[in-house]
Amino acid sequence: METSTYGSEIVAMKIAVEKAHKMRYELKMLGVRVEGSTILYGNNRSIVLNGIKPESTLKRKHHFCSVHYIRQASASAVIALRSISSKTNISDSMTKPLPLPLLHILAKPILFSKDDKDITSHMLGESSRGMSKIQQHLL
Repeated sequence: METSTYGSEIVAMKIAVEKAHKMRYELKMLGVRVEGSTILYGNNRSIVLNGIKPESTLKRKHHFCSVHYIRQASASAVIALRSISSKTNISDSMTKPLPLPLLHILAKPILFSKDDKDITSHMLGESSRGMSKIQQHLL
């Protein structure tokens, strides 16, 4: 069990690399030609940099095996690590406190479809007049 965010994300990235290896192997055994690298996104820039740059050093030696495994997969082009910011990371809308406009932009594709707005407006009917503009916009 990890107590730090960094350690948890290193372990999560290692598990993602293992799953990428497994999926690529299964596809090859089924006769599917696998081209290119599997792209893995991480929101912790230091983990992404440690996985890409072999010259980066670690302060915690107990994470070295996991980071080495990630670096090996990155160097062999099995995976390609990319950094993603909170402004475009949909999962951040469910795990971090974000400003309301950004939260709405990120959560809207997950929580609502185009039909939901029409159904909700129809169900509310006249009662939506008493709502604030933000509440109406969220519908």
